[in-house]
Order: sequence, then C-alpha cells, then structure tokens
Amino acid sequence: MIRVLFLFFILLLSLSIFGQENYGYINYSKVVKVLPEYSSGQNHIRLIEEKYIDTLKTFHKKMENYLNSMAHNATPDSIKKIEIEDSLMATQEEFQKFQVLANKEIEKEQNILDEKLKILIVSKLKLFCSEHDIVCIHEEESILHCFDCIDYTNMFIEYLKK
Repeated sequence: MIRVLFLFFILLLSLSIFGQENYGYINYSKVVKVLPEYSSGQNHIRLIEEKYIDTLKTFHKKMENYLNSMAHNATPDSIKKIEIEDSLMATQEEFQKFQVLANKEIEKEQNILDEKLKILIVSKLKLFCSEHDIVCIHEEESILHCFDCIDYTNMFIEYLKK
C-alpha cells in the first residue's frame, strides 16, 4: 500500500512538473517605446503638429495685421463697422474650424500609429511566446491580480532588440 501511495505521489509530482504552464504579462507602454517604428511615428506626428501650428500662427498674424490696420484708419461709419465685425467673426470661425480639423488629423495619425504598433507587437509577441513556451501574456494594466504571473517585459524588450 505504501508503495502504491509512493508511486502515486511520484506520478503526481512528475505530472505537475511537466504540466506547468507559463502565464505572464508585459508593460505595453515600456515595450512600445523601444520600437524604432514608435520613434519615427512620433517624429512624423510632431512634424504634422508643427505644420499646423505654423499655419495657425500665420493665420493669427494676418488677423493681427488686419486689426492693426483698422485701428490706424479713420473711424469708420456704422455700416463699415458692421462689415468689419462680420468679417472678423467669419475669420474667427474659420480659425476655430481649422483648429478642430488639425486636432482631428493629428488624432487620426496617432490612432493609425497606435494600431500599426499593436499589430507589430502582437506578431512579435506570438513568436516570443512560442519560443519560450509561454501560454498566455496580458498587458500589465489589464491584470487585477495574478499570483503565478511573471513579468516578461524586460525579456520581451531584449527579444525585440535582437
């Protein structure tokens, strides 16, 4: 009976050793920052932002010059004042519309970059998991608690640098 229990215990122990599965997580924000595609994408977005800012500055300068020229002119009559106010309001609305459009374009570019980076990381992560016999990896932010989970962030970053 003791032999049977001993053999059962050995069998159970061997099965538990071979049946172990690796679960873990990565810190996505750390991983994404080491990718060269991230830096080049951020530079591209920064260039777009600078272009829009320059356009807005030029637009603002034109409006300032217009207002300064109006201040130096003789006092206009009431009809001319109304035309000037209407023109200024229309210009301000165009300025605001351009700002909204520029912000949407920048946000769109950021979303495109984020999607490309996620696709790249997922493909590399699949290879990493298969090479290291990892069953499941989650983003660190999505895990509430996991007692047996391993932080694979640094290991995955090293893998990406190869």
